Amino acid sequence: GGSTKKVNYSAQDDQYNEGIQQVIEYSDRLGHNRKIEIYTGKEHSQKLVLDMIINFKSTGRVIELFPSDNETGVQGVSKVVLYCNLRNRLQKKEYYFVKGSPLSKLGVYKRVIHYDKTGRVARVEHLDKFDKKVMPQ
Repeated sequence: GGSTKKVNYSAQDDQYNEGIQQVIEYSDRLGHNRKIEIYTGKEHSQKLVLDMIINFKSTGRVIELFPSDNETGVQGVSKVVLYCNLRNRLQKKEYYFVKGSPLSKLGVYKRVIHYDKTGRVARVEHLDKFDKKVMPQ
């Protein structure tokens, strides 16, 4: 019962010049945003180095960031997921690693950083694909 709005940008648009190729917005039947997808073009890798998906939940926002192939870095991060509460305070951050990265060779599929109410790191976990701890925390 909602709507989907898809915008493709061309070379004449400011958003395109900033690195954004396409934006897709999903709204519920009341017009509230439920999800926004932002995609970049390969030719923009120096301007905006990731694709992004923002999911709006009743508890806050979940933001997925996908770095470009040349931006995965030394640690080989393929995706970062940020969990924010309704006040936009970061609660948890997950890093997912590409196969063959230094941490994946140790059996780590993702690193999860938990934050306390003040925004400080409360604990860090290194987990395998089954969410089992694989390294000393």
